[in-house]
Amino acid sequence: MWYGTHAIGPMVVLSGSRICRVNAFGSGTMAEELVRRYGNPFPVESALFEFANGLKGEATRSLFETARMYQEGMFVYGSKASFEWGFTDGDAPIITHLHEPAGVGRGRETDCAVTPMPNYYADLPEPLWRFTVGDNYDPLNPQDSLKVGAGAGHHGSHAHLVHEFVMSCVEERKPWIDEHLGGNITAAGLCAHESALKNGEPVLVPTF
Repeated sequence: MWYGTHAIGPMVVLSGSRICRVNAFGSGTMAEELVRRYGNPFPVESALFEFANGLKGEATRSLFETARMYQEGMFVYGSKASFEWGFTDGDAPIITHLHEPAGVGRGRETDCAVTPMPNYYADLPEPLWRFTVGDNYDPLNPQDSLKVGAGAGHHGSHAHLVHEFVMSCVEERKPWIDEHLGGNITAAGLCAHESALKNGEPVLVPTF
């Protein structure tokens, strides 16, 4: 969880709250060479985060010794709809809707659909559009490239993050991800690893 920002950041932003406590467990056996290099005995760590507003979130990180397709995504389960990342990092996500009760039968119907991720390139100045699709950008067919969807690093987010930070400097304001939000995301991962080393003991995340 030392490198947990990608797994933790989305849930912090969606919750609208800060993480205040975490319980985490490590699992598996790491190769001795990797233990010496990273100071981490676990190839897999799973953490349950508690937010100040009462919500809970879970993150699992597995970077080594794990036979699974690479994935860096999130799953959000709601009472009316849910969002689930595709099986691999490049797969489109699945959105499930829960229908209202029909009749007196048991249970409720659901429907799910594979839904391509949109590319919000239009939120950026035009010179930055190409950076949301990375190597998939075709200068001869720019609009077709952009319609296919985000294909650059971390699904096209880099251009948005850099633009927001630069504009905060130009406009002399705090960036959307300021020191408080960034500190909470980072500290939550560090505290999760500390909890895993203590076999799941709860660790309070400091307030910034």
